[in-house]
Amino acid sequence: SLKATPSNFTTSTTGNDSVLIQLGDSEGLETTNYTSSVASLANGDANVNVSGSTSGIQLSQTLAAANAYSGNVVFTLEDADTNTWTCHGNLYYASTSINVIAGSKSLSGTLTTVALVAVGGGTFDAGSASILYE
Repeated sequence: SLKATPSNFTTSTTGNDSVLIQLGDSEGLETTNYTSSVASLANGDANVNVSGSTSGIQLSQTLAAANAYSGNVVFTLEDADTNTWTCHGNLYYASTSINVIAGSKSLSGTLTTVALVAVGGGTFDAGSASILYE
């Protein structure tokens, strides 16, 4: 299977945003029909907070302004006939919280684009992301 890994992933936004990864093909980014969940656990918090998105692979519930999450998300081509990609990953924030990510997306064509999107009105103000293909 083909793997696409946004590695050395670190982001910060100017607002209180949820951060998504969206996939695209020659038709452009696809913004619907994702299956995605993120579970967050903060240091000292007795509860695990779980949320999901159908607009992209959700990386965080809310990324508060100036907070930066770091980690990796791995996408694997699960079914080449339907261009179905699955993913899993982990992010951490300043050793005080961890997010566990999982999801899937079937594209209408061959994967050509991977995008990080801030949802909530903010913009990215720090960080970087790189992509490794195997």
